[in-house]
Amino acid sequence: MADVPFPETFVGLFNKARYKICVGGRGAGKSESICRYILGEAMQEKMRVLCCREFQTSIRQSVHQLLSDLIIEMGLENFYQVFETEIKGLNGSQIVFAGLKTNIANIKSMHDVKICFVEEAQVVSERSWQVLIPTIRSDDSQIIMALNPELPTDPTYTRFVLNPPKDAIVIKANFYDNPFFNEVLRKEMEDCKARDPIAYRNVWLGEPREAVEGAIYSVELQKAQDEGRIADFHVDLTKPCYTYWDIGEANYMSIWIEQREGLKRYLVDFIQDQYKKVPYYLGLLQQKQYLYSVHVLPHDAEQNRANAEFTTKVMVQRAFPNAKVIVNPNFPGAVATGIEAVRNIFPFVHFDKTRCAEGLHSLRHYHYKVDAETGKSYGREPDHEYSDAADALRMLAMAFRVKEKKSIGERPRQVLPRYLTHKII
Repeated sequence: MADVPFPETFVGLFNKARYKICVGGRGAGKSESICRYILGEAMQEKMRVLCCREFQTSIRQSVHQLLSDLIIEMGLENFYQVFETEIKGLNGSQIVFAGLKTNIANIKSMHDVKICFVEEAQVVSERSWQVLIPTIRSDDSQIIMALNPELPTDPTYTRFVLNPPKDAIVIKANFYDNPFFNEVLRKEMEDCKARDPIAYRNVWLGEPREAVEGAIYSVELQKAQDEGRIADFHVDLTKPCYTYWDIGEANYMSIWIEQREGLKRYLVDFIQDQYKKVPYYLGLLQQKQYLYSVHVLPHDAEQNRANAEFTTKVMVQRAFPNAKVIVNPNFPGAVATGIEAVRNIFPFVHFDKTRCAEGLHSLRHYHYKVDAETGKSYGREPDHEYSDAADALRMLAMAFRVKEKKSIGERPRQVLPRYLTHKII
């Protein structure tokens, strides 16, 4: 083991800590360094090591192959036996593999896990962490993770990078820290940097994206972040507020709350919930004590709903009698037109990153439907999973668009005397 090279960046793995977080971009050598550390530790004493990831339906999706290759490279074939689904050491150490999402019940029943290595930790859900963390409870047990950040709001990034536990070591590493970074990866890195600077910052420098890859508003959200338009803003309760709704019950009900300053649109708050009736949301709006002047609703606000005495429009009017209620009309191609309208007004939009966190999370995931087999978008129909907040934002963009049309005005049609037969162009 003394002759085996180990990257200096990752020597922190040998320090005592409950959590060891290796975060950065592609080519940093995070997983390989962690696996080298695990193989060395499991030789020193008998232990059980769990290598897991959120999604794993076969052993081929695990780090089993990486560990097997390193055993040969490090000359440890005489100590470790590699089996199809596990690896065993002569001292009784055992390395096992599992998927969190599909095997969480089995993992919950595991005992005496000394080291837990979570690969691709950026996609691990909050639910999985809530089950996994108390499961790894042996004395001096460790939870080690490797992650390439995706979104700044992802559970793993928020929990372990932005707000790491007290007993944690955070190791940040990128390709330039890896002494084994090869020429093939270097060419890929340089090509990505020249072709797509935003992807380069995420993939190779480990900076979170402002939206998932392929998100409809990914460019707009990234620019808003770069320009400081996603931040914490002061709300002046004496200024009028506008609300923009997407109506749902089984689906989500989403409401943006906006204040204006010239052409600037400050989205100062956001409300979203599920399986609640309209009066519930009206109560939330009233509790916030904003000075509402206009409520913009979608076309179905005028429809009669089951078990409702009044339409949504009427209920909003009665709850806020001093405010104006506008219903945006529906028409063929309204979604596509609305998406383009949102893109047009995005340079004027500012988001309160704390109060609008849930709405921003939805916008960052809002994407067109994708074929499950090919991974490619088909058609231009947005996926409905994260569409509610985006649909509510379309109400803002379309209301803005209508207002601009009215302010410009239409050229009045000229009526010619009957005796004139030529056309005026």
